[in-house]
Amino acid sequence: MRVLEGSEIAYDDQAHRWIVLGYVYSSTGAHTPSTAYDEEDEPDTVRERMRAYMHAEYLARPKDSPSIVGTYLIDCKALYDPWPDQPILSIRTTSLPGVYQASYNFGRTMGPIMLSTDRKLLAYFTGEDGEEHGEEDEEEDGEEDREEDGGEDGEDDGDREEAKEEVHEESEAEPLVYHTVMRSWCVNSGDMNYEPERGTIRFSPNFATFAGISDMTYEGDDVPYTGRKISSKPGLRLQWEEYCSAAARW
Repeated sequence: MRVLEGSEIAYDDQAHRWIVLGYVYSSTGAHTPSTAYDEEDEPDTVRERMRAYMHAEYLARPKDSPSIVGTYLIDCKALYDPWPDQPILSIRTTSLPGVYQASYNFGRTMGPIMLSTDRKLLAYFTGEDGEEHGEEDEEEDGEEDREEDGGEDGEDDGDREEAKEEVHEESEAEPLVYHTVMRSWCVNSGDMNYEPERGTIRFSPNFATFAGISDMTYEGDDVPYTGRKISSKPGLRLQWEEYCSAAARW
């Protein structure tokens, strides 16, 4: 059996079929059944079926109240040749009320993202308050937690605003809209962009999926991407302060 590097997909040489390897998800440690595909299936087809399976398996598991925290599989056309990598985004809480930190690995790029429904709280990380901050300073400037739709405040330029309106064209009363700032590191070149890039993410009411848009230094402007949740637990963790101007000089 040949396991594709960087994935959970294998090719069974004897049975001549693709196999999605089993996962250990239940509290009892039982493995979910492996899922097999025909030899003629294209790797991209197998990959998508596997991703759909992982998301469906997450949806089927019992959960507590809906939460933004967890791990999401990312789909984005701008990500070059994503196979066999699995682009992911992992979200966790921070010590600053109303602000969450995400870590992403898109294959070619990786880095941290700060999220909040209150855009003003993100000024803390963009330097718009006169300083550049790391997560270790968050408790000092904590504000009231606002787990509600922050809406648009009209500060974006025309083209960016139009693109965001397309992403948010559904009812604003149901999904939660989070403003984002992103830093990135290019794995291939080793270049780092420590200047925060803005975007927004619109979550479904149960936080199982989202649609986002953001400027991405190495992918383009107003890049749309979507996420499907596969775990309520965050995995990858990258620190905001580690992607700063000082780190970029090394």
